[in-house]
Amino acid sequence: MSKEEFENWLDIDNNAEVVAIMTVSEICQAIADDKSKFAEESESNCTSKEEEILEAPPSNAQMREALRILHRGLQHRATNFQRHYEYEQFIQELLNANNRQHYIIFLNKFCCFLYI
Repeated sequence: MSKEEFENWLDIDNNAEVVAIMTVSEICQAIADDKSKFAEESESNCTSKEEEILEAPPSNAQMREALRILHRGLQHRATNFQRHYEYEQFIQELLNANNRQHYIIFLNKFCCFLYI
């Protein structure tokens, strides 16, 4: 590609309008359109005034009571989890001991069979 062709390709968009100059009335109209779209969306989201009733925030005493209830529930579940884990460990130890005992009995029978 020659230097002239390259410069022609670079200058191809020189006449393209990149930024348009807006008048004050156009800016105001664009803002008004955005506000009306926002108002229409918010009206469609609120179907009735009954749904707009706001619930009062809980009092400090109610929040403390809720925290006490959560704390008790967590402690209870943690205790039960620990008991369940210990129970599973105990069962596993019994199974391992039982397997060892069966293995010893098997070896005794097998060795007695070999000596006969």
